[in-house]
Amino acid sequence: MILLLQPQSSPLKANSPNGRRWNKSDKHLPGTIVDSTMMILPTGRHLQRYKNRVPQDAGPQDDVFLWMYMYQAANDANVSEEGLADGLIHDETKIQQDLVLDMRGGKLHLVLYNTNIFLGITGYRFPICHYSTCSVKVSELHIMIWDVIARLQDWVLSVDYILQDGGEENRPFLKSHFNGNPLDSKYMAVNLVNPTKLVVMNGIMKSGDIRGLHTGKLKLNEKYILWKHWISAVHWDQEVHSRPIQHKVSDAHWYPNSAEKIQNHLAEEIYQASLPDGSHLNSTIQLLENTSQMIFIFRDNRPVKNVDDERLQYLYDILQWFTNWHISANNDENIAMGERSKSLLSIDSML
Repeated sequence: MILLLQPQSSPLKANSPNGRRWNKSDKHLPGTIVDSTMMILPTGRHLQRYKNRVPQDAGPQDDVFLWMYMYQAANDANVSEEGLADGLIHDETKIQQDLVLDMRGGKLHLVLYNTNIFLGITGYRFPICHYSTCSVKVSELHIMIWDVIARLQDWVLSVDYILQDGGEENRPFLKSHFNGNPLDSKYMAVNLVNPTKLVVMNGIMKSGDIRGLHTGKLKLNEKYILWKHWISAVHWDQEVHSRPIQHKVSDAHWYPNSAEKIQNHLAEEIYQASLPDGSHLNSTIQLLENTSQMIFIFRDNRPVKNVDDERLQYLYDILQWFTNWHISANNDENIAMGERSKSLLSIDSML
């Protein structure tokens, strides 16, 4: 390793490109390594044999999988049943200019070449397929990778992990498989305080009886939805339990400034039947159940790949709930016509 690094240090320090040259003695180093049998490299004829065995078209090819699983590759390597399961290596490289070009800003750029390699647990590896891409998008990468995994499963080859570098599109691709922040799974519970500004919560904070602070009172099914319900729930939790569930929540969270907001589902799991006179919280609980589910879906990084995704049905049910609330409030004869809009969330919150 030292012999490889030392010859590179002086050329890197040279100011002129003409000074970046290898010494004659260094040029013989690769041949010395080959002759020492420390590294066995395939011959040119061997490479041509395998390269020309099947068509090298882009995307998964049945001929490649057939060759990999049924014929020379697996048999020559004596791969056991365990070796047909493990991971997928995905990487990007650049191919030579005369194949694919991308014109950007009046200049020619090399097109990225996405390659996928199967790496078995016993060390058996095989290049599966490649894609020629120009600035691949996360959604496209998602389809490519899972298409390869599905094709591998068709040939009884399972993938337990994916190995990638920290490329620009690889990071959001990885996050698309998790809800919210993947790092949150390291904690025992989700952090309840979130600085994100939420229009729904802003509308609920304005529901109450204090003039100057509240602009109206949200009402649903003859029950009011008030901001003090959230405050009372946490205060009850702090007074009853020796180790409160919401021990990190302080009074500052209930009267935040413009830069401090709280999650919609803060009290989602606090409202229990043991609360005193809990029936007046029924409408508040219904609102929490719907908004918390809605926020959970909106923060889900997983793409919606087809119309059968259950999250679409959840969103439709939530929309129906808000629509019924809107219709009920506008038809409530016990509320004056001019006051009915104050018993609903604002239009900005409903959009």
